[in-house]
Amino acid sequence: MHKILGFFIFFSLATQQLMSQVIPGERKMLNYRLIGFSFPPVSGADSYRLEIAAGSCSNEKEFEKNIFKHLKTNTNRLIAEVPSFGKQYTWRVSAVKGTSVNTKSPLHHFSTGIIPEADTAVTRMRILKNAATYKDAYVFVDGTRALYDMRGNPVWYLPDIDSLSTADCYPRDMKLTPQGTITILIHKGIYELNYDAEILWKMPKNAHRSPDSVEFYHHEFTRLANGHYMTLGDEKLLCQKPASTDSNFALLPMEKALPNGTYSNDRMSFGTIIEYDENNRQVWAWKSSDYFKKSDIYFHKIASGFVDVHENAFYFDEKNKAAYLSFKGIDRIVKVNYPEGNVINAYGEKYKPGMGEPGNKLFCGQHSCRRSSDGYLYLFNNNFCNPASWPTLVMMKENPNTGKLEKIWEYECDVNYVGIRSPKPYSFGIGGNVFELPDKSFLASLSGSCTNIFIVNRDKKLLWSAVCERWSPETKQWNPILNYRASMITSRADMDRLIWNSVKK
Repeated sequence: MHKILGFFIFFSLATQQLMSQVIPGERKMLNYRLIGFSFPPVSGADSYRLEIAAGSCSNEKEFEKNIFKHLKTNTNRLIAEVPSFGKQYTWRVSAVKGTSVNTKSPLHHFSTGIIPEADTAVTRMRILKNAATYKDAYVFVDGTRALYDMRGNPVWYLPDIDSLSTADCYPRDMKLTPQGTITILIHKGIYELNYDAEILWKMPKNAHRSPDSVEFYHHEFTRLANGHYMTLGDEKLLCQKPASTDSNFALLPMEKALPNGTYSNDRMSFGTIIEYDENNRQVWAWKSSDYFKKSDIYFHKIASGFVDVHENAFYFDEKNKAAYLSFKGIDRIVKVNYPEGNVINAYGEKYKPGMGEPGNKLFCGQHSCRRSSDGYLYLFNNNFCNPASWPTLVMMKENPNTGKLEKIWEYECDVNYVGIRSPKPYSFGIGGNVFELPDKSFLASLSGSCTNIFIVNRDKKLLWSAVCERWSPETKQWNPILNYRASMITSRADMDRLIWNSVKK
């Protein structure tokens, strides 16, 4: 009796172990069409044959009738693409010995979910120029919370996570990490996800407390090569108005009492850079308020006595131990050494007594500052202080002798060829980004009334271009989707790594 019971327990555990090796799991709903299939190896098999059928098939005859894909592999896992979101599928694998099928697995079932952003009847990526390079790459678009292949087909979407409706939380800055995972900002929170959108890491609420007791993460979140996490935070301070144009304003913590008539009723926001380790411990931080208390920003006066400096991007140069911060509100890039936190340089025209807006001839309202592989600073120049001009991509050389930037390359983002229905002139006051690809070309994303995403090389040749649009049933036309940033998985090898990182070994 005990032997029989032991056999059934062993058989049950063995069956569970074998089923746990079957990926995707039975009846699982997937948020992607590019799927990693994994199954138990069969002793003596030379190869395996994967077959996928449309629908949820209940028997062999139905399955055979609906098979649309046959794939061969020499290992017990492979990646295959199914045609549609919002559909059911059935699959099985056969072990092959020589030219004969040795064994066949049971029928397995899964489905693909769907959201409006992944429904091509509602949302589309319209290709304007087919890819000349990076044909096997993929593009994240945060405005549609989706990942596309270079032909404009959605292959992955971001579902609701952590009890948040991502459709209402304006996800931003989706990108691949050096570790083969995904980082994203959602509703003032920062998350690292795997391909299945399972949360691998998130910052606990109020782990780094701002003076107003609520942490606000914004604009950029990055996982570093050393495994740490770096993000932009927000510091709220009270602003004491200057007594005259020659005096400075004071910045006080939020908990400071407000003497009648002494301080502004508005809070002034300053950005912070915060670094966390894998165990959610803060290991480094830099506050822009400490810099601005001592800087020429005091001479930048507006009616209320202060200005929103609006920190909107950073880039951490791990090799050279320096952080670059973009301040949209004052058209400035600040370079900070790490970990000391000293400001090495501030790029942009200096403010002087009696001057209001001196104007910056290199960039204006910029986003997405980064450092290139050959050591140049580059950024997306929104250029909205020149409304008659297009945004530009600007690359600049840091001159250690003069402490200034020298423009060495610029690309004008003329979108007249895009052909979208939008009021003229186009508006590019918010968002946008650019980052260098392995061959030193650039992926850029425009935001505002024209959401063009494109690749351009340093010879200013357009290599790929697309726009994301949503169908309006009322007007019977496709309208541009507001996008903040785009990023890229530059190779199929990197995509495969992301997919397999989600498969439990």
